[in-house]
Amino acid sequence: MAIERPQLKDELDAECAVVRALVALLHDEQQALASGQVEHLAARTASKEQLLSRLSAYSQQRDALLQASGHTQAAGSMESLLRKRADAGELARAWQSLLETTRIAQRLNTTNGRLISTRLHGTQQALDALLSAARIPRTYAPDGSTVSLHSARTRAVV
Repeated sequence: MAIERPQLKDELDAECAVVRALVALLHDEQQALASGQVEHLAARTASKEQLLSRLSAYSQQRDALLQASGHTQAAGSMESLLRKRADAGELARAWQSLLETTRIAQRLNTTNGRLISTRLHGTQQALDALLSAARIPRTYAPDGSTVSLHSARTRAVV
């Protein structure tokens, strides 16, 4: 069953609204990371997962629409489909808005990932300094696997 033009426009607008909500959440996440309020991150996780689940459902609907109309899921297929519609301009604007909002979300997510990585690195350095000062061998290997204190001491002696 093909999605009719008004419904497709509504779907694109609804998806864009979900991406905008994700952008707002990612901005909040970034503020929490930058200000060191990491305790607020856990509260945002459920909302983030819910938004991502909704976006996944929209993506699946789009894939089904493309397939039903004889298009592949390749880049440019949606634009090709939209050009064949009677009101291509309105739909193209909605699609471009969705793409731009998605790019913003991707940039924010990348930045947040870098902030998390930086914070994790700093935490690891602080932990290493504390363990070294207390003469306690590391309890985690560089790959994140756990190392027993006994085996760590044995390695240090060998």
